[in-house]
Amino acid sequence: MRNPDVIAKGAYAYTQSDAELPLKEFVFFYENGKKYLLLKWCNRRGETLDGMRMTITFRDAAGAEIGKEAHSFDGLCAAANADFLLPKIEVSEDCVDFKADLKSARYGRYLYSAVEGGVAAEYVSSLQAERAAPPVRTKHTKEFDARVGRPAYPVWIGVFFCLLLAALVIFTCVRLHDFKIHAYTFLKEGVKYTFVSDPDDEDSELIVTGYHGSRKSITVYDSIEGHPVTEIAQRAFENYYELQSVTLQGSLRIGYMAFANCRYLRSVDLEQVTVIEDRAFQNCDNLQYIRAKNLSKIGDSAFFGCSYMQEVFIQNAQKPLSIGRRAFDSCYNLHTVTIDQTIEYSYNETIFEGTQNIQTLELKNFPETIGRSVTLSSLFGNPWGTQCYVSKLKIGSIDAIPQNFCADLYLNSVEIGEIGDPIVGDHAFDNCRGLTEIKIPPVREIGQYAFGATRIEYFDCSETEIIAPFAFYNNYDLKNILLGDDLREIGDYAFSCCDALTSVRIPSGVEYIGMNAFENCHSIDELTLPFLGNTKNSENGMLSDIFGGTPYNLKVVTVSGPIEMLNDYVFANCDSLVSVNLPYTVVSVGQGAFMNCRRLSSFEFPTNLVSIGANAFANCISLGRITLPPPLKSIGQDAFSGCYRLYEVLNESRLDLSVPAIVGRVSEYAMKIYGAGESFAKRLESGGYTFADFDGEWFLVGYPKGQYVQELPDAVTRMGIVISSVYSVPDHLFREDDTMNRVIIPPAVRKLGKYAFFQCPMLRTVVFEEGSYLTDLEEGAFHSCSSLTSVTLPDRLKSIGFAAFSGCYSLPMIILPETLTDIKSQAFLDCSRLKTVYNLSDLPIVKTSQNFGFVAFYAEKVYKTLDETD
Repeated sequence: MRNPDVIAKGAYAYTQSDAELPLKEFVFFYENGKKYLLLKWCNRRGETLDGMRMTITFRDAAGAEIGKEAHSFDGLCAAANADFLLPKIEVSEDCVDFKADLKSARYGRYLYSAVEGGVAAEYVSSLQAERAAPPVRTKHTKEFDARVGRPAYPVWIGVFFCLLLAALVIFTCVRLHDFKIHAYTFLKEGVKYTFVSDPDDEDSELIVTGYHGSRKSITVYDSIEGHPVTEIAQRAFENYYELQSVTLQGSLRIGYMAFANCRYLRSVDLEQVTVIEDRAFQNCDNLQYIRAKNLSKIGDSAFFGCSYMQEVFIQNAQKPLSIGRRAFDSCYNLHTVTIDQTIEYSYNETIFEGTQNIQTLELKNFPETIGRSVTLSSLFGNPWGTQCYVSKLKIGSIDAIPQNFCADLYLNSVEIGEIGDPIVGDHAFDNCRGLTEIKIPPVREIGQYAFGATRIEYFDCSETEIIAPFAFYNNYDLKNILLGDDLREIGDYAFSCCDALTSVRIPSGVEYIGMNAFENCHSIDELTLPFLGNTKNSENGMLSDIFGGTPYNLKVVTVSGPIEMLNDYVFANCDSLVSVNLPYTVVSVGQGAFMNCRRLSSFEFPTNLVSIGANAFANCISLGRITLPPPLKSIGQDAFSGCYRLYEVLNESRLDLSVPAIVGRVSEYAMKIYGAGESFAKRLESGGYTFADFDGEWFLVGYPKGQYVQELPDAVTRMGIVISSVYSVPDHLFREDDTMNRVIIPPAVRKLGKYAFFQCPMLRTVVFEEGSYLTDLEEGAFHSCSSLTSVTLPDRLKSIGFAAFSGCYSLPMIILPETLTDIKSQAFLDCSRLKTVYNLSDLPIVKTSQNFGFVAFYAEKVYKTLDETD
């Protein structure tokens, strides 16, 4: 036998029928187109084996019996305690397994046969002997029956057998040599294994070098007969299209193109694999997932073209992982990648080039970024483009977040565990318009446009020192930003157009707030800042400097720094401003500082205040009471002009408030002025309405704003107990209310002050309830209520004051009660739609007359009774 094609080799696995004559190994091979079986036995007796008989049962790949043959071998001359080979046995093509049953063995002239209960021996000497002999026993057998007989053949036959024996010895030696040569390579279950060194060496390793057959699933064992399997050689399984599943049991190295082009391969067990070389699984189209926990290397293009791969999971906390360039190139359906292992990147980090559909990417670390232009897109082969569609990104550690790190990508969430140098580079997440969630450690510096045009709702800047210009521009969903005490600088336009931002606290350590830093932040209603303007030393610092205009929606402002003056017009026209908290260090409030802050309802003057500039609080129509501090020396001209609800003034200064024009008109509308040591009047609140007791008389001084219907209380109550059944409405109380549509005035109201409902543009209906005790409508009570269409006057009304309904040009009809005795001039001036007048009084009113306050100037009819009609 020369150069046979060995297809399988192995140790005999079945139970041996004779422990002293075991079958050790076998080889299936092809020779001249036929398939043979070669058996190696071991003669463990201390005698020469001359012959043997056996039965061989042949089996196919499924284990089914396909045949059985009896074989007899004579003239073996197998030395004692040595291995020997039997002649080759031809088998069928389907045979892949067998079982050999030893029937008998001949040593010298004794034939040992297996029988129930022991072993019987038959003597086969050529000499005549007694046919019956006593049993023979040896240490090697349990029991024998010996029979002696004469030789039945001539001597020449013995000579023939001697020559034949010599030939068999020579033939056996040749076969043993061939068996040793081909012992280096063998097949097991279709997988071709090759010894790296001498197979007789106990430490010799095996590698997988090929595959024969058409199995769809194979297993590569971790060891065979004690020899470890360490590697799948290059191209070992290349182009095996039938292969669908591979189980790898050991810590293997997978060589170059080992499984390349196995296009139907769906699953590979890589749990314990240590190395995957270049192109190992190239073009394995149907490979769907990768799970590995022992890898140290993935070579270049290792999984190139695995177009149906969907998931990659790699994990190991003990050693790093080297990943080559384009390792997962063109894995078009790959959507989830998790690498929980420290990665050693090649200089060219394009490990996902051509793989654009990854949605979830988790990496334990990112390539070195300091001094290099490395971005997330770099991993996908295009550092400046949008060649990836990752929506969820999680990175364990990164040395710094570089410029353009994720710019223009489709991210939804980002999580980074550690940042070596806590900096977010320019444009790092710029224009990530789907980014709603970001979790990163506190950073020291945030670069220009770093989070521009994202959709994050919250960001922690608790340890940030610098926020560069435009850092969060156009971030329309940003609702809350946490600024820490380490912050020193906020750049120009840093939060421009963050329209959802509602509350901002700028710490006292900030030295610069950029121009228009909060431009178009229309929802900010609460602001704390250390100074007004761009720097703490700004001579003309204004809120408009940082808002790019007047912050009309700002409601509460707290200045935390030790400023000394409020610059002119600093809060002017902040129409929503309700409250301002200033430090005690302020000594001067500039000209027009709070002018037209129409909702400013309370103001606590700093204790060191010395001067208030002209028009400082002009038209602050909601200001109800103030305390002038002791150091105050001057109040500028018209400082409090138009503060017509400023009902109480506590004067702790030495200023004389008796002449309002001299002291900025601060006391012009005051109902009560208190001196040093006195207290404000007692107040009660019930159902949103506020009452004040001025010298024993109750006044309604506050009401719930923003209601369409104002139904005034029937009495002054406290916890349901009536304190007073009557009260008065002071001058200007409801003036310029732009929400109220209807007002109901009960009999409890005994006095309605001047201009009480002046210029209420939405007021349509006024009802004085039956039984009202009101006798006088004061001057301008409903002046310029342009939408007023219906008025029911009090039953006991005697006088209508000057301009009481002047400018109510939507009023079509009026009923003047019987008790009316006086209508002041201009009471109904410009009531151009007042066409019908029912005059139940004794006043001589005629149509088109300017008398009696123009009440009938536009009238077409003046009736004396309610029954009259045209």
